[in-house]
Parts: sequence; structure tokens; C-alpha cells
Amino acid sequence: MSKLTIFLARHSQKLALAFGTLAVGIAYGCQPYYEVCCRWSLVQHKANGETRPSDRILRAFDEVCGEFALTEQQKAQLDIFLMCADQPVALGSLVSKGYAFIGLPACALYSDTSEIPTDALDFYTPQFPYGPFSVPGRRRLELMVLPDDALRFLIARELLRLGACTCDGASLLASARSNSVFTMTGMIGSLYAAYQVAYVLNRRFELPLRWMFSSRLLLYMGISLFALLCQWQVMLAWRRHNCLRVDEIVASLNESFLRGGVAYYTWRLRLNQFWHEHILRYRSAASLSKKSESTVDVLTAYQDEQKKARLLKQENAEVGETAPDTSSSDTGYFLPRVDRVGEQTDTSEWLVDTDRPMHSGQFQYSINPRTSSCGNERWAGDGEPPGFGLTALLSLGRIASPMAWFFGLFCYPATSHTRLQLLETKLERWEKRRSQTASQTA
Repeated sequence: MSKLTIFLARHSQKLALAFGTLAVGIAYGCQPYYEVCCRWSLVQHKANGETRPSDRILRAFDEVCGEFALTEQQKAQLDIFLMCADQPVALGSLVSKGYAFIGLPACALYSDTSEIPTDALDFYTPQFPYGPFSVPGRRRLELMVLPDDALRFLIARELLRLGACTCDGASLLASARSNSVFTMTGMIGSLYAAYQVAYVLNRRFELPLRWMFSSRLLLYMGISLFALLCQWQVMLAWRRHNCLRVDEIVASLNESFLRGGVAYYTWRLRLNQFWHEHILRYRSAASLSKKSESTVDVLTAYQDEQKKARLLKQENAEVGETAPDTSSSDTGYFLPRVDRVGEQTDTSEWLVDTDRPMHSGQFQYSINPRTSSCGNERWAGDGEPPGFGLTALLSLGRIASPMAWFFGLFCYPATSHTRLQLLETKLERWEKRRSQTASQTA
């Protein structure tokens, strides 16, 4: 045996403990920088920089802050930004040094469909071959409007995730930053525990003398994967508890937040169902485009919708009504122009690109969608922050279907339907209690 092998055999426990401690320290030290990188990658940009929160968002934030015991320093370190994705996110902590970020979906900007700039959306594209006047287009625009009470509920929920405390003293046990650090520490700890098991097996059964190196390597990998699976289960249970707990705290503030939670998760389920159906349709078109020419003729769809809009305008004009024009300032809808209308005759350029991950405006995945057909989340609950690990890979669809099905047997996130049912039950009890109080008073 070489000197290096002898040294590693004698000091393996010390080295394992040292490397584990070093890994935990690096994870803790890099966490604030990781949060800044996440914000930079998720923020929505426009021509002249980032999309800033609107007066509607700031007004809702001020209303929500009245229910929380936030100091001026905590308000100063809080940064609200808008994301291209539809999933909200909370990064950082309000109870420790550094920044705290709340990422809101871009639909939080709009209180009415007339405020939505349709030229910035991917209408008349292979990803969404419909216009704003079509049935899918109108439904999409309607789902891009987040109600005011749902917006207040969402902001209050993300504030609690950052470690904020309500005026009644209610808060979560750990902030978003602490949960992220716990996740990384748990992964490192599970690998350290797997090493300890392998160490005991080597000493007890003399595996280096009896087993081949390849066999021992497979055994060590199996022990490590089992340890990571156990850690994943613990973190899933902890995240589910946090999701349900944060909804309970926000709903307990007052009736407005309770009704806002019901409105938010109702909107969330409808939005998930819409994009799930559209993604399946897009995937079907993508598979057909590999075999034949694409059936998506964007130019024809554009011209047909123009004709329908003109006919609708003429019919409404005959009865004295005002129809939405292509340049109406009341509705904000207008049909975007198609470059080179006279030159575009070949539809082969509109074939669906199947070599890159699908991006249908809201969701991006390669193999498996992250929601079910009924709108429930399959891997991570609504608002759970991005991070490293199996849940992030499953949410991005980077795992093959058989493995995704297997891991789905062990995954039980706090789905929007579950959270909606709990809030509706709480609302029913509250209304029943109020009616009983009113009858006793009368």
C-alpha cells in the first residue's frame, strides 16, 4: 500500500468531518450570493432596464405592511421585483443581514385586460398560434389579471416566508434563506451519514478484501442515494408543513386575506390548467412537425382574425355599439403586424423547434410538465424557492419519464387544490360562526 493510501485509511474520519464542515461553511457563505444570482436570472427586463413594480403593487404592499411588525430597516432591505415566470418566489431573510427579495409574476401589474400590452406577448407564434381576439387568446388575457385581494394575499404570504412577524406575533420557524441552508446542510449531512455506514461495513465485513472495487462502488453509491432519498423525504415534509402553515397564518389576519387566498388559489388552478392544456397541444404539434410540414400557418391565422375583427366591428356599428378596434385605446388590444406579409408564402419556417426546451410563455420543461391536468403541482408547491436538488430537476422536467414516475410515488407537495380546500373550509366555518353570532345578537 502506498503512503497516501495508508494516510487516507488512518485519517479518513477526520478528513470526512473536515470536508463536511468545509462544505457546510461554503454553502452558508455563498447563500446570499446565490440569492442575488437567482434574482438576476429571474427578473423581467424591458428595453431600458428592469420592469419596476407598478403603483398597484406598491399600494398593495403598503396595505399588507400594516398587518406586519416591520421596522424601517427591514422595509429598506426588502426588494420587490417582477419575473417572466408565473411562479412567485421569496429569497433571503428579513431577520438577518443582507437583502430580502420578493419575486412576483408579471401579471401582478395588471388589474384589467385593457392594461395588458399584447404586442409583448407571443401571439401568432409557433408556441402560441392564436391572436388576442381568439378564444384561447381572450382566455389567456383574462388569466393574466390577478385580483387585488389575491395580490395582497400573495405579498403577505411571501413576507412570512422571509421571516416577517405579524402584529399578533405569528411567524414561521425559519426564513427562506434558512430553509435553503437547511436543504444544503441536509444533503451534506446525508452524504456524511452514508460515509459512516460504508465505513462501518468496511471494518465489520472487511469488504476491501472480499469484494471487487466495482462491487463496492455500486454498494457505496446505493447507500448514498438511499441517504439522499431519505433527506429528500424529510425536506418535502418540512416544505409541505411550511406551505400549509403560511396559508393558515395569512388567512388568520382578517377576512380580506382569507377571501384573497381563496381567490388566489382558484386563479392559480385555472392558470395551471390553461397552460397544461396548451403545452400538451404544443407537444403534439411538435411531434407532428418532425414527420411532416407544420400545420401552423401564422399568416393565415393573422388574416382570418383581422377579417373577424372587421366583421364584428361592422355588426356592432349597425346596432349602435362600439366594437374593439385594432387600435382601440379602451381595450388595449391590437393586432401586431407581421413582417414581410407580401413575401411570406412558405410555412416551413414556422415549424416547431423540438431541439430546445419548450417555452410556452409561462412554463419551460423538456419532458414532463410540472403540473397535472387538473392544475395541481406535481413536484413543488406554489411559491417554493428554486434551488439545487431532485425537486428542482423534476420541476424543470430534466428527468426521464420512468424515473419521474418513480419519484412521483414519493412526492407529495402542498398542491393548490389542497390549499384551496383548507382555505374554503376555514371560510365556511368563519361565515357559519358569523351567522350564528348575528342570530344570537338579533
